[in-house]
Parts: sequence; structure tokens; C-alpha cells
Amino acid sequence: MAYYTVKLMRGSFDILSGFNRGERNERKWVLRICFLETVAGVPGMVAAMLRHLSSLRRMQRDYGWIHTL
Repeated sequence: MAYYTVKLMRGSFDILSGFNRGERNERKWVLRICFLETVAGVPGMVAAMLRHLSSLRRMQRDYGWIHTL
């Protein structure tokens, strides 16, 4: 089941990044890598934003935990 889940996710990523159609050239590699780096940065950004908003809501410092995220 895990194998097919990873295979489905990889196929979806290939379709979204336009990687599996036609010739694989430098432009397609750069677009794929930029797309992957953009998606990889989202969880840390969301965690930092939630931490920041909870600090504002409680009006308490987080003592530098925001830098870890």
C-alpha cells in the first residue's frame, strides 16, 4: 500500500511539474526543482505563522522558538 501511495504521489508531482511530457531538458529540471523547493518551504512557514499568531493572541513571548521554525 505504501509503494502505491508513493507511486501515486510521484505521478501527481510529475504531472503538476510538467516533467513527464516530452524531452527532459534543463528548463524542465529547473522548473521541477523550483516547484519542489517552493512546496518544501510551506510547512515551516505555516508553523511559524501559527506560532507567531498564538504568541500575539496570548500576548506572551515565545523566547526565540520562532527562529527554530
